[in-house]
Amino acid sequence: MRKYAVLIDDGELIASSPGVEFPDMERAVASTVRAALAIVSDQEMTPGCRSLRCEVQDRGTRELRRLSVTVAVSIDQ
Repeated sequence: MRKYAVLIDDGELIASSPGVEFPDMERAVASTVRAALAIVSDQEMTPGCRSLRCEVQDRGTRELRRLSVTVAVSIDQ
C-alpha cells in the first residue's frame, strides 16, 4: 500500500488528509471522488451546480492528479 495526500475544496471548506493508504493511484482517485460526493450529499440540496476541486498526490513519487467533481441538481415538478 502506498500513501497519498488527498485534498477536497468545496469553495467554503477544505478537507485534507496527508497520508491515506491505497493500493494505487486509481483507487485513491476513486475514493476521493466518493468522498467529494459524500460532502455534497451532506449539504442542503438546492437547484444548481456544485463543483469541488480535488487533488491526489502519491507521497512517494509525487505524482499529482487534479480533478473536479461537479454535481448538478434540478427539481422536476
